[in-house]
Amino acid sequence: MDHLEYLLSYGLAGDFGRFRASKPLACGRGDRAVVRTHRGLEMGRVLREATPRHANFLPNTTVGALLRLASPEDDGTAERLHERGQRLFEHGRRLANELQLPLEVIDAEVLLDGEHGVLHLLR
Repeated sequence: MDHLEYLLSYGLAGDFGRFRASKPLACGRGDRAVVRTHRGLEMGRVLREATPRHANFLPNTTVGALLRLASPEDDGTAERLHERGQRLFEHGRRLANELQLPLEVIDAEVLLDGEHGVLHLLR
């Protein structure tokens, strides 16, 4: 059945939220999708369709945009950006060590737009 709103997980930290499509989409659990989050354009994975009860349990969350189900091109782009994220991770760790910063770089990701990256740190 087609729905407008779904719960999706996104990002390496396992964030999740409600996402709304501009027109009804038939999404199944585990489907990969392109979403716009507060961080930017990224890949997400469908958890389930959202219900009005989810809005009650998640009242302080922004509803992101569910742009489309992921295409093979989106998957290829995501794979290339994952490799770029690995290079960002290695560079970040090396730089933090050289500068003797009081932190540990534990992961990195580059978003689907290819312009925004996220370093995950422990201080």
